[in-house]
Amino acid sequence: MSLENGLYIHIPFCRRKCDYCAFYSEESSSVPDSYLDALIREMEEKGGDAADTLYVGGGTPSLLSCSQIMRLMAAAERFFPGTRREVTMEVNPEDISPQKLSCLKEAGFNRLSVGVQSFSEKKRRYLGRRSVSDMEERLLLAREAFDNLSVDLIFGIPGEDVREEGEVLGRIDPDHISWYDLKVEEGTPLQKRIDRGEAAEAGSDEEAESYAKLVAELETKGYRRYEISNFARPGYESLHNLKYWHFTPYIGLGAAASGYTGREMTRNPDDLSLYMSGEGSARQRLGRKEKRSIEVMMGLRLEEGITLTEAETGIMEHSLGELRSFLKLEGQQLSLVPDAFFISNTLILGVLERLGL
Repeated sequence: MSLENGLYIHIPFCRRKCDYCAFYSEESSSVPDSYLDALIREMEEKGGDAADTLYVGGGTPSLLSCSQIMRLMAAAERFFPGTRREVTMEVNPEDISPQKLSCLKEAGFNRLSVGVQSFSEKKRRYLGRRSVSDMEERLLLAREAFDNLSVDLIFGIPGEDVREEGEVLGRIDPDHISWYDLKVEEGTPLQKRIDRGEAAEAGSDEEAESYAKLVAELETKGYRRYEISNFARPGYESLHNLKYWHFTPYIGLGAAASGYTGREMTRNPDDLSLYMSGEGSARQRLGRKEKRSIEVMMGLRLEEGITLTEAETGIMEHSLGELRSFLKLEGQQLSLVPDAFFISNTLILGVLERLGL
């Protein structure tokens, strides 16, 4: 595992916020040049260290024009040197075109992450996603252009059949799939629709059944689950996101972006005007217990789990109790058993409690 930083650049603009989304973003049909000015000022302030992975996320980063993409990447190369092992841009399906794909490749991107969420129009309407009539054709363009293609999907929608999504995935043939459980967040349009009785919410049993089916579906297609919500063909695991799960240093740039220096967490304001004026950033120094609790929480999301210290191993050997059938302890390696990933939050809390974290 590399000791170099990961570099995350946040583009907090969307044409329209999806009904389920609680993340900070501003509605806009384009990215203002003034926002790139602020990003480059932050790069100059925080730059100097090498970064071997770069991830441009959002929001909708594919709203960036080609000239903006080139400017952004030139600045990243200037202030954060090093050989990039992985360079990812999140894109929305409707932004995929031969011109945009060519621009991204010329700018140095070698991985695309496409925010599909669902191939089903019914599910997309439920989520408040834009309709894209030629989505599959656009994804096939991306598949042809990029050797490393990832697709984001959502499960946990009433009445869904995840096998239908699997049929389309078989035709697209991505290298990596992130398949997230829908969380109905307070204050979102989806939550308000559910409260008014205009939409239903999937029950926990239905969600668990969907998760079990999608895991089985992806296994038959050659994808290995390496994290609770992430599946990849061998060698296509997300190198950048593994930095988060292994809790190694990463630099976050842009409004609402977070980072980790190895000693403290950093957080930029989730307020565009504050960020643009250079105000509102925060730092939190982590004590030993805080750092270890994050390492455990993030690491147990991985199929490989975490390596315990000798003292922690002794504690877990004698205190597994009712968790024994859900956890696997081999030497100093602790992980969730394959069938326990859907209840990971409860299990991780149980481990933290036993370790005194």
